[in-house]
Amino acid sequence: MPKYTLQMNDKLDDVLEDLAKREGISKAQVIRRSVALLKLAEDHRDQGYELQLVKEPAGDEPEKTKTVIA
Repeated sequence: MPKYTLQMNDKLDDVLEDLAKREGISKAQVIRRSVALLKLAEDHRDQGYELQLVKEPAGDEPEKTKTVIA
């Protein structure tokens, strides 16, 4: 399995650390998931799709969406 070395600023490292703690996974696993999610978005964008966040409706409110990657 290939190994990588990367440099990031303190702010990005803090984000990585926070995500790892919240998910109960390693920083490496956060990076793996991030790459997999970007790959999924890119593959589907080529088919005319876009990545969106969907907020479940509350009561009679309509579903809300926010485009993340178009």
